[in-house]
Amino acid sequence: MVLSACSPYFKALLEENPSKHPIIILKDVPFSHLQAILEYMYAGEVNVSQADLPAFLKTAERLKVKGLAEVNQNERQDR
Repeated sequence: MVLSACSPYFKALLEENPSKHPIIILKDVPFSHLQAILEYMYAGEVNVSQADLPAFLKTAERLKVKGLAEVNQNERQDR
């Protein structure tokens, strides 16, 4: 539920695969980025080193994480 609320990417992915226990494989997403994104989704904030910030934001953009990435108008209407 949190993934869907915070990311149109995950919302669409989970709607397309309505399994009770889906397994999602994210190619080329470092575990540290995923861990930080989940922390952001649950806590509303996250600490990322300045050196890792550009790559982290690129991952957030790819996963369309609200608050960390720009969401287009159509995705905003899906809320």
